[in-house]
Parts: sequence; structure tokens; C-alpha cells
Amino acid sequence: MVVAFAATHTLSAAEIRLRARCLAGGTVVKLSDVADIISTDSRQSTALSAIELFSAPTATEQRFVRVREIQDLLLLHGINLAEHQFSGASEVTVQNAAMEKRIAPSKPAFVPVQHIKPPVVRSVAPIVVALRSLSRGGVIREGDVELQHPAVIDNATYVHTIEEAIGHELVRAIPAGKPVVTDSLRSPLAVHRGEVVTVYSNSAGIRIRTIGRSREEGSIGELVSVESTLNRSTYYARVSGIREVEVFARPTHVEN
Repeated sequence: MVVAFAATHTLSAAEIRLRARCLAGGTVVKLSDVADIISTDSRQSTALSAIELFSAPTATEQRFVRVREIQDLLLLHGINLAEHQFSGASEVTVQNAAMEKRIAPSKPAFVPVQHIKPPVVRSVAPIVVALRSLSRGGVIREGDVELQHPAVIDNATYVHTIEEAIGHELVRAIPAGKPVVTDSLRSPLAVHRGEVVTVYSNSAGIRIRTIGRSREEGSIGELVSVESTLNRSTYYARVSGIREVEVFARPTHVEN
């Protein structure tokens, strides 16, 4: 077979253009599987194309064949390499056609438009943020804070309106750019510790005024301990105004 081919082939040169990839459909890989044969002699092209090179890889394997290996196999078939020109890829990846079907990506499943749920967008209310560093004990004024829309918000309870912050005293410092938390605010102090306060006693429609000394600081509505200036006894009174507290005494029943 080889001798007959060598004796009958023509002297015209053929171009053997190697492909980068080959899908073998049979059990044997031929030269026409790995290369395009370009020749003016149809008989030469047919004869070169039919040359069997090696067995095809299995469905789970692939083989890498360099141009030098293909040339050596052609020499074994009696082909004079000097009479032909090699071009194309320097290495051919040979796979079984069954492997191509096995690894082919599947088409994505069609999802009806009506089954696609739109993303849930949660709106975050603006929060009050300090424009400058605010000290503990200071009272928030206009220009100290502004409303901003946060990108992320945690579980803390923030102040959401300017009106909630203005006029309130800070129980802790707030750095510039940080949000104002509700538990960092309290109403301004109306009574200070050690300060002399006016004590109003209300009982049965009668309002009595006296003087006492506050032993604690407090805002309007809070209870503070007050010391009597008469006998130094202490009692609790509710802050009702600036340096003012009030107590509600039980009415005295007079037996007849």
C-alpha cells in the first residue's frame, strides 16, 4: 500500500494546513481530520487525506499532537516531507466527538416573565447627623445638625427630624459626621445639683410656696431629691420649670 502510493504520487507540492482542534468521529484519526489538504492534484489530495495517523481518543480523553509528531507519522507512510509545505497550528487538540456533546453547555432554563419577582427596595428615612463635634452637656442649636440619607443603617434608634434634636441637651459627645441617637439626648436641665429651688406644694386646691435645695440635676418632668431648708429632711419633687419643683401633698382629714 505504502509502496504503491510512493510510486504513483506526483511531484507537485501540497500544503498541509494543520487545525488547532480536531473532533474525531470514528475510531481512527486521519490526516484529513487534523489538517486541510490544499493541492492542485486531486488524486494527491485524496491520497494524503486518507492516511491513517493514530487511534481516536476515548469519549473521556483528549490528545495533544504536535506538528513534529504528525510529520514523523507521515514519514512512516513513505511521504517525502520535502515535497510538501506545513502551515497552520503547531499543535492539534484531538477530542472524540462524543466528548464534545457531553461537555456542551446546556441552554439556560426559560423563566416566564410573570414568575420573576422584582427586587425589594427598602426606603431608609433620613437621619439627623452632627455637622461638627458636639460636646456632652451642650444644647443642640440650629446649624449644629442636618438631615442625611444613610446608605446603610443598623438597629440603633436614630433621630429622624431636626425638631427632635433642636433644644435638647447631649448626655454624650457626638463626633462630626456621626448620627444622633435618641438616647444621647435629653431635655435641657432646669434644675442643677446644689441649686436653691422654689418648691410648690399642691393640696386640695391650695398652692403653697417654699424654698428647698436640689440634691440632683434634672429636666422638666423628672423627679429629683430636694432637701428642706427648714429641717434638712429630704423628699422627691417633680421638676416643673427653671429652678422650680412641685410636690403633691395628700389632703389632711380633720376629725370632728
